[in-house]
Amino acid sequence: MAPIQSTLVAKFENNYNDQTSSPLYTLVPNEIRNTIFGYCLKPTYDLSRPYNPIGYVSRPGYRYPLKVDTTLLQTCRLVYLEGHQLPVDILKEHTLWRHRGPANEGAREFNWEEFLNQAEEELEWQRDIVERVVLFTQLYWLESDFSEVTGESALKAKTLKVVIRHHDWWNWESNTPLALENGWTEDLASAETLEEFILELETMERDKDQMLAIANNCRDWKIEFSNERTATATQHPLLTWKWDGPAAFQDSPDDDYALTYDKEQNHWDYVSVSEEGKIDSKTATGMVYWVAQIRWTVQPSDE
Repeated sequence: MAPIQSTLVAKFENNYNDQTSSPLYTLVPNEIRNTIFGYCLKPTYDLSRPYNPIGYVSRPGYRYPLKVDTTLLQTCRLVYLEGHQLPVDILKEHTLWRHRGPANEGAREFNWEEFLNQAEEELEWQRDIVERVVLFTQLYWLESDFSEVTGESALKAKTLKVVIRHHDWWNWESNTPLALENGWTEDLASAETLEEFILELETMERDKDQMLAIANNCRDWKIEFSNERTATATQHPLLTWKWDGPAAFQDSPDDDYALTYDKEQNHWDYVSVSEEGKIDSKTATGMVYWVAQIRWTVQPSDE
């Protein structure tokens, strides 16, 4: 079934009122009208639905889901035809989660599979507009299914950022030493529009040195593309920063337990969120997380 948006465009483009009696169309220049529409359709944070502070999603820059008020697009067909692309055009970014995303908390998240299953000609304009893709993923998915995002028919963005959070490493809850093997970057070969690739690694302060060693090793990786381009990272500095985050994690806000870090025992264990004196969403803080960012720039091959 064709997307509702594509169906409406096909229905409206040859059957609309040209609004010659409206000052918005007779007196206001196209550029100014487009700016006004942009303000109305700009994605904003939905402050009424904060992410669970001890969930797996909440972090700097991701405290609330985005929302778009589309009331403007319901005013008339001409407004719809002029403005329906603006929310995507303004944001120019898609954020994807491969497990432990907003859906765990009952919120909507971008469905990449549905996007790819649509007829390509119907959504090609979206792929052309989206300039940046951010991917939060667990390592097991990255190492086995990364090509779902990077395939030639999937990724048209100029920038791709992959984020490995503290709880995305293999067996993190068992204090397993951090490890990141190469090989999955080979799936970037068919991403012919890519100009920049960013990898962010995150871990708790206890494992900072392990993460930095891995990050410095990643900077030596050279990524080859099928269109005879290469990407290198050694020309860019390794960026690091830290943030204060939770010492406990819940799969869902309705869970009775949270996976909680015991600093004295140096291990993670499940603790009741309702037990008096134990963890809750207000006191689950006190952990320091370190992030390292490696950036590759894509350039023509020397060959």
